[in-house]
Amino acid sequence: MFEQIIGLIVPYIPNETGLNRIITKVPLYAVERIEAFSKYGFKPMNGYLKGEDGYPYKDYWIMFEPLS
Repeated sequence: MFEQIIGLIVPYIPNETGLNRIITKVPLYAVERIEAFSKYGFKPMNGYLKGEDGYPYKDYWIMFEPLS
């Protein structure tokens, strides 16, 4: 199910928004989500994502897509 939903959205983000990276939360316990995002080229971020409030957030994954 996650793979189908991701497939409807993720492939269009770079062309529609001009963004070349996507960051999303994928907790370790979400095995089905990990498999789905991995198939679309997402990789776990090393370390923590620092929020605007200075708080460190973990379990984020990132995908880089070269802009055409």
